[in-house]
Amino acid sequence: LGKAFKGNVKAVRRVDNNITFRGGAKAKPDKPAKFGITLSSGRYLLADQNGQATKWLRVKGSAAPRAGIAHSSTITAFTYGFGTTPRKLPASGWTRVYDRSDQPHFVVLNRVKKDTTRAMVAKYFRSGTHGRPAFALRANTETGVISPYKGQVLKYNLPAGKYLLACYWPDDDTGAPHAFKGMFKLVKLR
Repeated sequence: LGKAFKGNVKAVRRVDNNITFRGGAKAKPDKPAKFGITLSSGRYLLADQNGQATKWLRVKGSAAPRAGIAHSSTITAFTYGFGTTPRKLPASGWTRVYDRSDQPHFVVLNRVKKDTTRAMVAKYFRSGTHGRPAFALRANTETGVISPYKGQVLKYNLPAGKYLLACYWPDDDTGAPHAFKGMFKLVKLR
């Protein structure tokens, strides 16, 4: 994974082709996060994407027949873009996140100043800068990595406002983060 995030295309392809990512949620000390997925029987590795913690988990039996977690919105990841339903997402609640592309993605929602434009964001990504952009505000959340044709539901509670929806997973052709290739969208949370 380390080599993949340094832009090594062979490493990106190795990871993309040999790991099935099922998602997750950003959690902080004393602030647990909630997400939902359905797992089949088998062995899974739980991993902290931002740390070193890992834990093996064995799932046994079959899923009980029950309705999934009700959600009021959907974020769909395409190869280099996003779709949202409804157009203005709720500021809190459950949302379904689904990867309908040929590469893994993760979804980052980062609050931005209300005058932020797509051109400003594109200019920032083209600059190659890795620092905090002037248009970024503190409120944010994210999913874990989701493999193609997999999904999850995510519970979040964010202040209403304008947000940058982006994916920073490394591209399997260039090694650059997907956001640098235009995989970002400005959305409003109400």
